[in-house]
Amino acid sequence: MNKSQWILVIMVLFMLTFALSIPVLAKSTVSFYSWMAAEVTSGGISVLQEAEKKFEEMHPDIDVETVPLPYEETPDQLAIMIAAGNPPDITTVDVIWLEQLAAMGGLEPLSGYFSEELLKDLFPSSIDLGKAQGDQYALVWNDNPNLLCYNRVLLEKAGFNPDQPPSTMDDFNQAIAAISGLGEGILGIELNMSKDSFSADYLHPWLWNFGAEVFNPEGEVILNNAAGVETVEWVNSLVKNKYMDPGLGIREIRVIFAQEKLGFMLEGPWIRGILRGLNPRQEEFDKDWALTPIPKGPAIPDNVPYGYSNPSSHMLVLSKDSKNKEAAWKYMEFLISDPIITKSYYQDTGLMPTRISLLNDPIYKDDPFVRQVLNQTEYMKKPLGWGPRWGRVGEIVMAAVQEVVLMGRDVQSALDEAVRQINIELSM
Repeated sequence: MNKSQWILVIMVLFMLTFALSIPVLAKSTVSFYSWMAAEVTSGGISVLQEAEKKFEEMHPDIDVETVPLPYEETPDQLAIMIAAGNPPDITTVDVIWLEQLAAMGGLEPLSGYFSEELLKDLFPSSIDLGKAQGDQYALVWNDNPNLLCYNRVLLEKAGFNPDQPPSTMDDFNQAIAAISGLGEGILGIELNMSKDSFSADYLHPWLWNFGAEVFNPEGEVILNNAAGVETVEWVNSLVKNKYMDPGLGIREIRVIFAQEKLGFMLEGPWIRGILRGLNPRQEEFDKDWALTPIPKGPAIPDNVPYGYSNPSSHMLVLSKDSKNKEAAWKYMEFLISDPIITKSYYQDTGLMPTRISLLNDPIYKDDPFVRQVLNQTEYMKKPLGWGPRWGRVGEIVMAAVQEVVLMGRDVQSALDEAVRQINIELSM
């Protein structure tokens, strides 16, 4: 071996030694569990893949692992993982679960993570929805009111102007009856009657329309008062008149709506992505349906233009046991802040960004769909019954409604029994 070859060998060995002496940059792994990664028809899967890739390019020291977790399984699975001490770093939760999850003690308080700039760019209502047990436990991913989702084609066939959907309960009842009379297999309306807190939560807009509540501000159970009875009698009339099939679950309801066999259902802005996935015409089907605020009931104040809606906001929570809290928070903030990702997410799912500055984009400002959602958002309020025991309370409420609509039980008797059971539950 000549001298130049020796020099080359020495240089190569030196470079290898130097390279091996440099410590490998350790990556932080952030786990993100979400039903939006599990719902094939929601439109969110590809956007979350895009978000993960873009964030990792921006933060090469952080590895995001997105894990699909079905909506129905999320509260129970998260509770189990919290109790076992191995929860995800970040989880998507429904606002109705927040009080219960916060009471378990497994969520990280987020007050110290919010910058002044972020706080100024969020609606006060968005911040408030993320509070539970006296602290800030969630970052709102999407502000979601529930609205009346209606089929424009069926409404027009029934003799109504599809550009002027029902705005009062009287008009609403007439439209339900007319659509139900269009033919065999056509239903005027569907309300989810499952025996769970989800269905009980969706009962609130109709309770409020008649002046009812499950609880009063002092915490007393008042579901069995005259207004509560009137609400459940209205629901029962829909079944008696065969305007509604009480045996359908939320997914079945969405399917028959996509098949253009249903006039009205209660849904949030996420329904756009779902219906595109369920109807073979996909985006073309958008022309056949629309969202409108909740029709106004007799108990709504004169200065309020619509019925009130319950919040169904999608929220991000951080686990107290997370080993990478700072990295996880960076990803949480990225998901609600990146203009490209939030725009793609809106286009694919119908879910709008929660940051005020992003809503100035013409894609949102010029869309009638967005205007209707924002109109209803202004008249959205928290049910007084939300709390750590709401899961069980909601089951009792819906069991009573089921006894009325499925078994023919007297409404007053069923609600009296529900109130008795709720009081026993809360005394334990």
